[in-house]
This record gives sequence, structure tokens and C-alpha cells, in this order.
Amino acid sequence: LSNGWRNIYFCGLKVFSYKRAYPFENNNKSNFVLDIGGLLQINSTCKISDGCVLQNAPGDTIKIGKNTILKPYAILCGDITIGDNVIIDQNVVISTLGYDFCQVGKPMNTAECIKNPSINIQNDVWIGANTTVAPGINIGCGAVIYPNSFVNSDIPAYAIVGGCPAHVIDSRLSHI
Repeated sequence: LSNGWRNIYFCGLKVFSYKRAYPFENNNKSNFVLDIGGLLQINSTCKISDGCVLQNAPGDTIKIGKNTILKPYAILCGDITIGDNVIIDQNVVISTLGYDFCQVGKPMNTAECIKNPSINIQNDVWIGANTTVAPGINIGCGAVIYPNSFVNSDIPAYAIVGGCPAHVIDSRLSHI
């Protein structure tokens, strides 16, 4: 891989990619959950706080860029790309994983998992606490998402958004 990324192989299959150090300069003090069926690519300058969950399925990749911060209890599930210098506040849920709720003849806890479109978060984004990002969303460079928002549509670059569902409130560019 380019840019210093390294691969870990298990039984001849690439199962993990990393850059420089593990556990990602958390001084071995953070306790977070990894449930990785796919690939995980985390830059060594990323900070992952206690209680975070990173989970994906075979064929999915969670990729986290340089200087990105995951605050306590952030949850990343599925096929997710996060750029550089991103702040993901506490209790944020970013997930592409779901269940086939149309299987009404089966109990929900036995429903099959379904694969939803990936989530792409560009560089220099702040996602406020208790926010949920739905599958298939693209969040533009420099965007700010207020706390307690539900993001179910794409967010333009440098937009300031909030609400349930999230809508554009302002632009960071109008404050220059």
C-alpha cells in the first residue's frame, strides 16, 4: 500500500492494514472494541477514546485518516471512509450495517444483515455529540454538524447543518 500503510495477512488473506503504530498513539490506555470482518485502516496519528466501537463485515473497510479524533463511545459500523483532521464527538453513530426488516416471517433477531451504501466523510469535518449518520451519506470537506442531528442526506462542503433531519443552517465560508 502507498503512503506508509502496511498489511497484515492471516492464512494468506489480507485482514488488517495499519500505519506505523498500534494502538494508534493511545498510550495503551484506551479500551475500544474491534469486531472486524473486513479491513481496518487507521493512521497512526488517529486518537481513539475509551468505549469506541469499530465493526464491519467481510468486504467492508473502515478507513480513518491523519489526526482524526474519535471521542468516547463513538460507533463506526460498516463501510466507512473518514478523512484527515476530523472530530467525531461522543456517542456519534456512523453505520452502513442493517437488517432486512422485510422478512416478516422471521423474528427480527434472526433477520439477515444487509449491505447498505458506504459513508464518506471528507477532511476537516466536525460531527457533534449524539449525531447519527445514515448509510450512503457523503459529508463534504470542512462541514460542521451540530450535536443531536440525524444526517440522512449529503452535506455540502463547509456547510453548517443541524436538526432531525439535518438541514443547512449556514456556511463556514460566510464567516470569512
